[in-house]
Amino acid sequence: MIKSSLLKTEYTPISQKPFPQKTYKNPEQRQFKKYKIDKEINNSISSIEINFCKTTPSLISIFSLDNIYIHDLISGETVSKFPNINEQITSGIFRNDGKVIISGTESGKIIIHDVINKNVLRKYNEHTLEVNCIDIDSSLVKFVSSSKDCSFKLFDMSSKKSFLNYSKAHNDYIRTSKFLTDNLILTGGYDKVIKLWDIREDNKSTSLIFNNNNICEDICVLDSDYFISTSDNGLILFDVRNGQQLNYLTPVQSSINKIISAKDNQRLFIVTGNESFIKVVDLSDLSLRSLYTLYFKNKISAFDVSNDMNHYAIGFEDGNNLIKSKNIKEEIDETKALNYDQEEADLELLDPSKYAEKSIVKNYKYFNRGQYIKNLDNENDVYVEKKKKKKLQKYDKYIKKFQYRKALDSVIETKHVENILGVFEELIDRNALKLALLKRSEDELEIILQFILWKIRDPKAMNILLNVFDLIVNYYILFSNKNEKINQLFNQIEKEINYEYEFEKNLLDIKDEIQTITQVYNTLN
Repeated sequence: MIKSSLLKTEYTPISQKPFPQKTYKNPEQRQFKKYKIDKEINNSISSIEINFCKTTPSLISIFSLDNIYIHDLISGETVSKFPNINEQITSGIFRNDGKVIISGTESGKIIIHDVINKNVLRKYNEHTLEVNCIDIDSSLVKFVSSSKDCSFKLFDMSSKKSFLNYSKAHNDYIRTSKFLTDNLILTGGYDKVIKLWDIREDNKSTSLIFNNNNICEDICVLDSDYFISTSDNGLILFDVRNGQQLNYLTPVQSSINKIISAKDNQRLFIVTGNESFIKVVDLSDLSLRSLYTLYFKNKISAFDVSNDMNHYAIGFEDGNNLIKSKNIKEEIDETKALNYDQEEADLELLDPSKYAEKSIVKNYKYFNRGQYIKNLDNENDVYVEKKKKKKLQKYDKYIKKFQYRKALDSVIETKHVENILGVFEELIDRNALKLALLKRSEDELEIILQFILWKIRDPKAMNILLNVFDLIVNYYILFSNKNEKINQLFNQIEKEINYEYEFEKNLLDIKDEIQTITQVYNTLN
């Protein structure tokens, strides 16, 4: 018996315990594991520049040697494309508002493209050799360009040529030029120095010269006091106030081509030449401490990261481009968890109002609470009487909503003469009588004309109805020849108007005769 009872019992398998989650070495590694959404954009030629739009991080521009593409990461479609530039592109920048793209070519030309209308706004041909770098100031109007011809120039997008030209600014190729402020510009190149220029000075001389120890490929401006420059395989942190080096670091073995700051200058991304990895450096305390390394299969030709660090994009030498994005919903949930306060949670548990019984059903007594209290508890209490709102008529509601045609139809249905005349007068004051009378059917027009015929000789309504009839004649005179009823109404109203005109004319004549008789009588007496 015992065995049979045991056999009848149902089999319930023991649930397996899940493995513990993988622990990460540092918080930065955990952050980069969140980039789960991948998008690939394939080009035939490798990318030379990638830029995210700062105002809308979902927009990204990709500069290849012969084309410029703008992609929307949300829709996954190409928003704009600028092919057939007919020259090899060597540099480019996406303006912060996402409306303009500036590209530099191998022959020294600078082209400004309109992203929305997809046309060319300006063309400058002032450099003799290829343009290496372009940067835009905070006003989004001025920009600086540097070239292999050892010069850099300042342009205003509204003008057709440069307003400042610094020829032979360096002894060798200028690789980079960046705005420190709107009036101060940093330039660096192959002559192993970085120069600070004040564009307000007329003599075009350098304000400061920084010794870079090696070739400068790129500059990253942190604020008006600090900037970082590349020096072969090293990074140098400079203080502009005293012109000295604050820190030097060699994070990689090969030469550094590009450095990009993100997360409000809290992180620095290092891109090396002929390598397949990107280094992430900490900028929060200016220590330039290495945090994390992103590894890829192919060699990297271009890289950029959005300022909010929700997206980053890599261009490879084989022409493929990879865009990685975070799941933003998970990011919001995690911030809520990090901001969790235990004391606030305990106070919420002790709050009795959260657990008090609340009536779900709302009855008549609930909705009219306090309505019938007549005696006040104290003399100082103020009793505010509730004023009843005036109930609007249907045509008044239509007029408030600017639905003039429906207002006229609803007031005519009431057959109240004063209300109809009032609506006509309101429509004339609002200059909306035209809108109320246009596109009327035969039946609707017949009703309006019958009312006019009925009240045209009324002294109170005459002036208003004459204006209404004048508009109807202007719009429906051709239509009246096709419909007998409307044609008859037109003729009858015309007869009534003529009859009233003759009647008033006779009254004026009688009035004149009476005046002459009274004057003669007064003179004789």
